[in-house]
Amino acid sequence: MARRCDVTGKGMNEGYIFNDNYYACDEEAAKQYVTSLGYNWGDELKKINTADEWFYWTKWEQVDPEKFYDPQGKEWNLTQLNHAFKESYNKIKEAITKQDFKTAYKYLELLINLNDRG
Repeated sequence: MARRCDVTGKGMNEGYIFNDNYYACDEEAAKQYVTSLGYNWGDELKKINTADEWFYWTKWEQVDPEKFYDPQGKEWNLTQLNHAFKESYNKIKEAITKQDFKTAYKYLELLINLNDRG
């Protein structure tokens, strides 16, 4: 996922971005941030698409391969992810060779979860 929500800590591909590079995954998270700064949420929403705008909703179409997040908010890069795939694959292969199918299944689940990231 392209960004991590600064309120929930979860990965996100769309959400609010603030001028200070603060990210919020949904309206509730954005509202929480705005009100924590002492502003009125309703008043600040009226500033969107004006010269006084300081945050807006967006979707990130591309993910930076040097820094991306899984749905739980863990930061990854391609080198780390590639290493995790290879490690899981090798553990599966080794377990199957030993006919340890319980271990093979455990690492297969990990590999599937890695594939679902972002």
